[in-house]
Amino acid sequence: MRLNVNVLDGIVVLRPQGEVNFENTSMISQAIRERLDSERHFLLDLTNVPYMDSTSLGTVLDALRSVRSRDGDLRLAGLADNVRRVFDLMDAGRVLRIFTTPEEGLMSFAQSAEARERA
Repeated sequence: MRLNVNVLDGIVVLRPQGEVNFENTSMISQAIRERLDSERHFLLDLTNVPYMDSTSLGTVLDALRSVRSRDGDLRLAGLADNVRRVFDLMDAGRVLRIFTTPEEGLMSFAQSAEARERA
């Protein structure tokens, strides 16, 4: 797996490419940890991930807890059907915000900021 990371409008976008499994899932959590002191919003774009195992789901949930403990959020986008099944089997949709496209995920952060400003 390769992991591309960039920042768009204050959102750290992590884009793994290839299978995500117990051998390489730590790359994702490490990339988040390295940026957690300065960033609060993370989008995990799984568009180019054909397979993800349950160990990786655990890593994502651990990362979510870390990010939320710092008043941030981690959102997911672009899940292939078989990757989505892993998340659905574990009922992860209850705690994770999952979007169809990365663009929707990015827009959701802007919408959340607008809602906070109105409150």
